[in-house]
Amino acid sequence: QAYLEMTGKADEEEDPSAKMEAVPAVASLRVPAMKADDALVALPHGRAMDPLDTQYDKYECVPCHNATLARYRPHAYIIGVQKGGTSALRNYLNDHPDVAVGKKEESQVLNMRYSKARDREDAGRIDQCRILQLYQEWYQESGSIDAVERGLKYIDKTPRYLVASHMVPQRLLCGDPDPKLLVVLRNPVDRAYSAYNMYKQTFDMGRRDDYLLNHSVGVKNGMFPSFEDDVPLEKSRLAETGLLDFTMTPAEEYEAWAEASSIHRYIMPGLHHIQLRQWLAVLRDHFGPDKMMDHILIMESEADRENKQGMYDRVLDFLD
Repeated sequence: QAYLEMTGKADEEEDPSAKMEAVPAVASLRVPAMKADDALVALPHGRAMDPLDTQYDKYECVPCHNATLARYRPHAYIIGVQKGGTSALRNYLNDHPDVAVGKKEESQVLNMRYSKARDREDAGRIDQCRILQLYQEWYQESGSIDAVERGLKYIDKTPRYLVASHMVPQRLLCGDPDPKLLVVLRNPVDRAYSAYNMYKQTFDMGRRDDYLLNHSVGVKNGMFPSFEDDVPLEKSRLAETGLLDFTMTPAEEYEAWAEASSIHRYIMPGLHHIQLRQWLAVLRDHFGPDKMMDHILIMESEADRENKQGMYDRVLDFLD
Protein backbone atom coordinates (compact mmCIF):
# COMPACT_ATOMS: atom_id res chain seq x y z
CA GLN A 1 0.00 0.00 0.00
CA ALA A 2 2.86 2.40 0.78
CA TYR A 3 4.35 1.80 -2.65
CA LEU A 4 0.97 2.14 -4.39
CA GLU A 5 0.30 5.46 -2.66
CA MET A 6 3.81 6.73 -3.38
CA THR A 7 3.47 5.95 -7.08
CA GLY A 8 -0.02 7.37 -7.30
CA LYS A 9 -1.43 3.98 -8.30
CA ALA A 10 -3.62 3.53 -5.23
CA ASP A 11 -6.72 4.76 -7.03
CA GLU A 12 -6.20 2.22 -9.81
CA GLU A 13 -7.01 -0.66 -7.45
CA GLU A 14 -10.75 -1.29 -7.83
CA ASP A 15 -10.98 -5.01 -7.09
CA PRO A 16 -12.08 -5.47 -3.43
CA SER A 17 -10.88 -9.09 -3.45
CA ALA A 18 -7.40 -7.92 -4.34
CA LYS A 19 -7.38 -5.69 -1.29
CA MET A 20 -8.62 -8.54 0.86
CA GLU A 21 -5.77 -10.72 -0.33
CA ALA A 22 -3.06 -8.13 0.29
CA VAL A 23 -0.41 -9.44 2.69
CA PRO A 24 1.22 -7.06 5.21
CA ALA A 25 4.69 -7.96 3.93
CA VAL A 26 6.82 -5.73 6.10
CA ALA A 27 4.78 -6.48 9.19
CA SER A 28 5.16 -10.24 8.84
CA LEU A 29 8.38 -10.13 6.80
CA ARG A 30 6.84 -12.26 4.07
CA VAL A 31 8.55 -10.00 1.55
CA PRO A 32 9.06 -11.30 -1.99
CA ALA A 33 11.63 -9.90 -4.37
CA MET A 34 10.04 -6.82 -5.90
CA LYS A 35 10.33 -5.01 -9.17
CA ALA A 36 8.67 -1.87 -10.49
CA ASP A 37 5.09 -3.11 -10.61
CA ASP A 38 5.00 -4.81 -7.21
CA ALA A 39 3.54 -3.32 -4.05
CA LEU A 40 5.25 -2.88 -0.72
CA VAL A 41 2.67 -3.33 2.01
CA ALA A 42 3.55 -1.66 5.29
CA LEU A 43 2.22 -1.44 8.81
CA PRO A 44 -0.60 0.99 9.51
CA HIS A 45 1.26 3.89 11.01
CA GLY A 46 -1.04 6.76 11.85
CA ARG A 47 -0.44 10.00 9.99
CA ALA A 48 3.03 8.89 8.97
CA MET A 49 1.54 6.31 6.60
CA ASP A 50 0.84 8.98 3.96
CA PRO A 51 3.95 8.45 1.82
CA LEU A 52 3.08 11.33 -0.50
CA ASP A 53 3.65 13.58 2.51
CA THR A 54 6.97 11.98 3.47
CA GLN A 55 9.44 14.73 4.27
CA TYR A 56 13.20 14.73 4.71
CA ASP A 57 16.03 17.24 4.61
CA LYS A 58 17.22 17.68 1.04
CA TYR A 59 20.89 18.33 0.35
CA GLU A 60 22.66 19.61 -2.73
CA CYS A 61 24.92 17.09 -4.45
CA VAL A 62 28.15 18.62 -5.66
CA PRO A 63 29.12 16.61 -8.77
CA CYS A 64 32.59 15.21 -9.31
CA HIS A 65 34.24 15.72 -12.69
CA ASN A 66 37.21 13.47 -11.98
CA ALA A 67 36.88 10.52 -14.37
CA THR A 68 39.58 8.59 -12.51
CA LEU A 69 37.60 8.65 -9.26
CA ALA A 70 34.45 7.45 -11.02
CA ARG A 71 35.90 3.94 -11.38
CA TYR A 72 35.83 3.55 -7.58
CA ARG A 73 32.05 3.69 -7.48
CA PRO A 74 30.66 0.34 -6.20
CA HIS A 75 28.69 -1.82 -8.59
CA ALA A 76 25.96 -2.49 -6.01
CA TYR A 77 25.11 -2.04 -2.34
CA ILE A 78 23.84 -4.56 0.23
CA ILE A 79 22.25 -2.08 2.63
CA GLY A 80 20.66 -4.34 5.25
CA VAL A 81 19.50 -5.68 7.48
CA GLN A 82 22.10 -6.45 10.16
CA LYS A 83 21.93 -10.18 11.10
CA GLY A 84 19.63 -10.79 8.18
CA GLY A 85 21.95 -12.88 6.03
CA THR A 86 23.87 -10.10 4.31
CA SER A 87 27.24 -11.79 4.92
CA ALA A 88 25.99 -14.99 3.31
CA LEU A 89 24.75 -13.04 0.30
CA ARG A 90 28.09 -11.26 0.00
CA ASN A 91 29.95 -14.57 0.21
CA TYR A 92 27.82 -16.05 -2.58
CA LEU A 93 28.56 -13.04 -4.78
CA ASN A 94 32.27 -13.20 -3.92
CA ASP A 95 32.41 -16.51 -5.80
CA HIS A 96 31.47 -14.77 -9.03
CA PRO A 97 34.56 -14.23 -11.21
CA ASP A 98 33.62 -10.60 -11.96
CA VAL A 99 33.34 -9.54 -8.30
CA ALA A 100 36.20 -7.86 -6.45
CA VAL A 101 36.87 -9.58 -3.12
CA GLY A 102 38.38 -7.77 -0.13
CA LYS A 103 39.70 -8.89 3.24
CA LYS A 104 37.21 -6.77 5.16
CA GLU A 105 33.44 -6.25 5.06
CA GLU A 106 31.24 -3.24 5.83
CA SER A 107 32.95 -0.16 4.47
CA GLN A 108 30.75 2.29 6.44
CA VAL A 109 31.71 4.85 3.76
CA LEU A 110 28.28 6.46 3.50
CA ASN A 111 27.59 6.71 7.20
CA MET A 112 30.48 6.91 9.65
CA ARG A 113 33.36 7.57 7.26
CA TYR A 114 31.63 10.34 5.35
CA SER A 115 30.29 11.90 8.55
CA LYS A 116 33.86 12.15 9.85
CA ALA A 117 35.29 13.41 6.58
CA ARG A 118 32.74 16.03 5.56
CA ASP A 119 33.22 19.77 5.97
CA ARG A 120 31.16 20.73 9.03
CA GLU A 121 30.71 24.25 7.66
CA ASP A 122 29.08 22.91 4.51
CA ALA A 123 26.59 20.50 6.06
CA GLY A 124 23.89 21.28 3.49
CA ARG A 125 25.90 19.84 0.59
CA ILE A 126 27.13 16.36 -0.30
CA ASP A 127 30.51 16.11 -2.01
CA GLN A 128 30.49 13.38 -4.69
CA CYS A 129 34.29 13.49 -5.11
CA ARG A 130 34.80 12.97 -1.38
CA ILE A 131 32.53 9.92 -1.40
CA LEU A 132 34.48 8.36 -4.28
CA GLN A 133 37.78 9.18 -2.56
CA LEU A 134 36.55 7.44 0.58
CA TYR A 135 35.72 4.35 -1.46
CA GLN A 136 39.20 4.44 -2.98
CA GLU A 137 40.69 4.61 0.52
CA TRP A 138 38.46 1.74 1.63
CA TYR A 139 39.59 -0.46 -1.26
CA GLN A 140 43.18 0.17 -0.26
CA GLU A 141 42.40 -0.66 3.36
CA SER A 142 40.39 -3.78 2.55
CA GLY A 143 42.85 -5.15 0.01
CA SER A 144 40.53 -4.93 -3.00
CA ILE A 145 42.12 -1.92 -4.76
CA ASP A 146 44.00 -3.99 -7.36
CA ALA A 147 40.88 -5.95 -8.30
CA VAL A 148 38.78 -2.77 -8.61
CA GLU A 149 41.41 -1.06 -10.76
CA ARG A 150 41.46 -4.14 -13.02
CA GLY A 151 37.77 -3.58 -13.62
CA LEU A 152 36.22 -6.10 -11.24
CA LYS A 153 32.96 -5.08 -9.59
CA TYR A 154 32.92 -4.20 -5.89
CA ILE A 155 29.76 -4.71 -3.84
CA ASP A 156 29.53 -2.57 -0.71
CA LYS A 157 27.96 -4.66 2.05
CA THR A 158 27.15 -2.32 4.94
CA PRO A 159 23.89 -3.38 6.63
CA ARG A 160 23.80 -0.27 8.80
CA TYR A 161 22.92 1.74 5.70
CA LEU A 162 19.30 0.60 5.93
CA VAL A 163 18.79 1.80 9.49
CA ALA A 164 20.63 5.07 8.74
CA SER A 165 17.72 6.03 6.49
CA HIS A 166 17.84 9.64 7.68
CA MET A 167 21.19 10.33 5.96
CA VAL A 168 22.54 7.49 3.79
CA PRO A 169 19.98 7.48 0.91
CA GLN A 170 20.91 10.94 -0.32
CA ARG A 171 24.62 10.36 0.14
CA LEU A 172 24.38 7.12 -1.80
CA LEU A 173 22.44 8.71 -4.66
CA CYS A 174 24.93 11.55 -4.80
CA GLY A 175 27.88 9.15 -4.99
CA ASP A 176 26.01 6.84 -7.37
CA PRO A 177 23.05 8.36 -9.25
CA ASP A 178 22.08 4.99 -10.78
CA PRO A 179 22.57 2.40 -8.00
CA LYS A 180 21.46 -1.16 -7.45
CA LEU A 181 20.36 -1.76 -3.84
CA LEU A 182 19.91 -5.16 -2.18
CA VAL A 183 17.89 -5.55 1.02
CA VAL A 184 17.53 -8.79 2.99
CA LEU A 185 14.87 -8.54 5.72
CA ARG A 186 14.47 -10.92 8.66
CA ASN A 187 11.85 -11.55 11.32
CA PRO A 188 12.57 -8.71 13.79
CA VAL A 189 12.40 -10.96 16.87
CA ASP A 190 14.85 -13.50 15.46
CA ARG A 191 17.06 -10.67 14.24
CA ALA A 192 17.08 -9.03 17.68
CA TYR A 193 18.12 -12.19 19.51
CA SER A 194 20.78 -12.93 16.90
CA ALA A 195 22.18 -9.43 17.43
CA TYR A 196 22.21 -9.97 21.20
CA ASN A 197 24.21 -13.18 20.79
CA MET A 198 26.68 -11.38 18.52
CA TYR A 199 27.20 -8.57 21.05
CA LYS A 200 27.55 -11.01 23.93
CA GLN A 201 30.07 -13.16 22.07
CA THR A 202 32.05 -10.05 21.22
CA PHE A 203 32.03 -9.04 24.89
CA ASP A 204 33.09 -12.53 25.96
CA MET A 205 36.03 -12.26 23.55
CA GLY A 206 37.25 -9.18 25.41
CA ARG A 207 35.86 -6.21 23.49
CA ARG A 208 34.97 -3.29 25.78
CA ASP A 209 34.55 -0.24 23.53
CA ASP A 210 31.76 2.34 23.59
CA TYR A 211 29.92 0.88 20.60
CA LEU A 212 29.40 -2.37 22.43
CA LEU A 213 28.34 -0.93 25.77
CA ASN A 214 26.79 2.51 25.29
CA HIS A 215 23.31 1.33 24.32
CA SER A 216 22.95 -1.54 26.75
CA VAL A 217 22.03 -1.71 30.42
CA GLY A 218 25.74 -2.13 30.98
CA VAL A 219 27.97 -4.66 32.59
CA LYS A 220 26.84 -5.89 35.98
CA ASN A 221 29.47 -7.51 38.15
CA GLY A 222 31.59 -8.13 35.09
CA MET A 223 28.74 -9.89 33.26
CA PHE A 224 27.10 -8.86 30.02
CA PRO A 225 23.42 -7.94 30.59
CA SER A 226 20.79 -10.51 29.79
CA PHE A 227 18.54 -10.15 26.76
CA GLU A 228 15.60 -9.66 29.13
CA ASP A 229 17.36 -6.70 30.78
CA ASP A 230 18.77 -5.09 27.65
CA VAL A 231 15.63 -5.02 25.50
CA PRO A 232 13.40 -3.08 27.96
CA LEU A 233 16.04 -0.35 28.20
CA GLU A 234 16.06 0.17 24.45
CA LYS A 235 12.27 0.04 24.38
CA SER A 236 12.01 2.75 27.03
CA ARG A 237 14.50 4.95 25.18
CA LEU A 238 12.64 4.51 21.90
CA ALA A 239 9.33 5.22 23.66
CA GLU A 240 10.73 8.58 24.76
CA THR A 241 11.29 9.53 21.11
CA GLY A 242 7.66 8.77 20.20
CA LEU A 243 8.64 6.32 17.46
CA LEU A 244 6.68 3.49 19.08
CA ASP A 245 3.43 5.47 19.19
CA PHE A 246 2.93 5.28 15.38
CA THR A 247 1.12 8.64 15.39
CA MET A 248 3.82 10.98 14.07
CA THR A 249 3.64 12.97 10.86
CA PRO A 250 6.31 12.04 8.31
CA ALA A 251 8.36 15.11 9.19
CA GLU A 252 8.15 14.35 12.93
CA GLU A 253 9.08 10.72 12.30
CA TYR A 254 12.07 11.72 10.20
CA GLU A 255 13.40 14.03 12.91
CA ALA A 256 12.77 11.50 15.68
CA TRP A 257 14.50 8.73 13.72
CA ALA A 258 17.57 10.90 13.17
CA GLU A 259 17.73 11.77 16.88
CA ALA A 260 17.29 8.12 17.88
CA SER A 261 19.92 6.80 15.46
CA SER A 262 22.34 6.05 18.30
CA ILE A 263 19.80 3.63 19.85
CA HIS A 264 20.90 0.97 17.41
CA ARG A 265 20.70 -2.39 19.08
CA TYR A 266 17.78 -4.80 19.10
CA ILE A 267 14.41 -3.15 18.38
CA MET A 268 15.30 -0.17 16.20
CA PRO A 269 17.03 -2.13 13.40
CA GLY A 270 13.87 -4.24 13.12
CA LEU A 271 11.54 -1.29 12.47
CA HIS A 272 11.76 -1.98 8.75
CA HIS A 273 8.60 -0.09 7.84
CA ILE A 274 10.12 3.23 8.95
CA GLN A 275 13.49 2.55 7.29
CA LEU A 276 11.98 1.45 3.99
CA ARG A 277 9.48 4.29 3.90
CA GLN A 278 12.32 6.82 4.19
CA TRP A 279 14.47 5.02 1.62
CA LEU A 280 11.57 4.71 -0.82
CA ALA A 281 10.68 8.39 -0.43
CA VAL A 282 14.17 9.41 -1.55
CA LEU A 283 14.19 6.87 -4.39
CA ARG A 284 10.78 8.09 -5.54
CA ASP A 285 11.93 11.70 -5.63
CA HIS A 286 15.15 10.75 -7.44
CA PHE A 287 13.85 8.31 -10.08
CA GLY A 288 10.12 8.98 -10.16
CA PRO A 289 7.34 6.62 -9.03
CA ASP A 290 7.51 4.36 -12.10
CA LYS A 291 11.26 3.68 -11.96
CA MET A 292 12.09 3.70 -8.25
CA MET A 293 11.58 -0.03 -7.71
CA ASP A 294 13.94 -0.85 -10.57
CA HIS A 295 16.78 0.13 -8.25
CA ILE A 296 16.00 -1.85 -5.10
CA LEU A 297 15.52 -5.59 -4.61
CA ILE A 298 13.90 -6.59 -1.30
CA MET A 299 14.19 -10.21 -0.22
CA GLU A 300 13.22 -12.35 2.75
CA SER A 301 15.99 -14.04 4.70
CA GLU A 302 13.94 -17.05 5.78
CA ALA A 303 12.72 -17.86 2.26
CA ASP A 304 16.15 -17.39 0.75
CA ARG A 305 17.65 -19.95 3.13
CA GLU A 306 15.27 -22.54 1.67
CA ASN A 307 16.08 -21.61 -1.94
CA LYS A 308 19.65 -20.33 -2.07
CA GLN A 309 20.09 -20.96 -5.78
CA GLY A 310 16.85 -19.14 -6.56
CA MET A 311 17.97 -16.17 -4.48
CA TYR A 312 21.38 -16.12 -6.15
CA ASP A 313 19.85 -16.23 -9.63
CA ARG A 314 17.38 -13.48 -8.75
CA VAL A 315 20.17 -11.24 -7.47
CA LEU A 316 22.33 -11.80 -10.55
CA ASP A 317 19.36 -11.02 -12.79
CA PHE A 318 18.73 -7.82 -10.84
CA LEU A 319 22.38 -6.73 -11.00
CA ASP A 320 22.75 -7.49 -14.70
